[in-house]
Amino acid sequence: DDWVRAIVQACDHFFPLPPHLRLLAVTGTNGKSTTVELAIQLGEQAGLKGLSIGTLGVSAEGKTHEEFGLRTPGPI
Repeated sequence: DDWVRAIVQACDHFFPLPPHLRLLAVTGTNGKSTTVELAIQLGEQAGLKGLSIGTLGVSAEGKTHEEFGLRTPGPI
């Protein structure tokens, strides 16, 4: 969809990701939240920081900072 592509390009232009930042995506029907939580815990054991953005809200350092109500936020 051209509209979504335009939004993504605008976000990339105005809010570029730092080169040291790594993004991971988890898709599927079941187990996404558990998989993300386990990945974050493994990363923390290795001395890395993690952030989760999804249907359960924005979570970092074991705390939920914002809830979206069963809907993943848009790209902006």
